[in-house]
Amino acid sequence: ILDDERGGHFQIRPTASTWTSSQAYYPGTNVLQTTFEVPGQGSFRVIDFMPWSNDRAARHELHRCIVGIEGSVAFEILFVPRFQYGLGAVLSAHDHGVCAQNEGEFLSV
Repeated sequence: ILDDERGGHFQIRPTASTWTSSQAYYPGTNVLQTTFEVPGQGSFRVIDFMPWSNDRAARHELHRCIVGIEGSVAFEILFVPRFQYGLGAVLSAHDHGVCAQNEGEFLSV
């Protein structure tokens, strides 16, 4: 997600060298599901969505849920946030995820 160099990225993928993926939106929603399949190991799904609000001052969040489907698949999560097109961010761990913050802006993961 986003621009790798200036916008950062947030990647979830299998660690295996060979895998396939497919994507689809749940009908009538902004919920994206990506299904990963690793031959001989199994499969898992990543469900992504941003809660909708018409309040422009509301905090914007990206929710990512990982669901095992079959077998046991090793995966990696790479989270490299970039604020204001390339400025660094401070990461802090919390009970329900990670928060990235820089000069009043933040991302909660």
